[in-house]
Amino acid sequence: MRTFLLLFLTTFLGCSAYGSDALFILSRAEDQSTPDTQEMELRFGRTTEKIFVNKDALLTNAQVAKASVLDGDPARLRIQLTEEGAKKFEEITKMSLNKRLAIQINGVLVSAPTVRSVVTGGVLEIAGNMDSDTAEKIAAALNKK
Repeated sequence: MRTFLLLFLTTFLGCSAYGSDALFILSRAEDQSTPDTQEMELRFGRTTEKIFVNKDALLTNAQVAKASVLDGDPARLRIQLTEEGAKKFEEITKMSLNKRLAIQINGVLVSAPTVRSVVTGGVLEIAGNMDSDTAEKIAAALNKK
């Protein structure tokens, strides 16, 4: 089973931004602006990158089976997809090799990794500038769906 490790999670704007109904969206990141994209900012500490995110979601909360927090510094958010979500994610990564995906939580772009290999098993790990409290709140909200 491969785990999809997403590095450089942006620093959150505060735990309250994720509230009790965190919304997870995975979509394509495009090279340029089109009518099907929206420009979003991805922050890495003091650096900001503009990303063109496709408006069509490839995966959402509906495909999240369980979210949990893995201890460490920084904390990591682990997302286990449903069986349907795992199959879909495998197909997404197969079709997206050497391309970027965009990951949003509550409308905030948190990561835009480049897919380097096909991912099987349906497990994502999001790591970066996230404290344990923030990760716990996001996991709890994702599990409430």
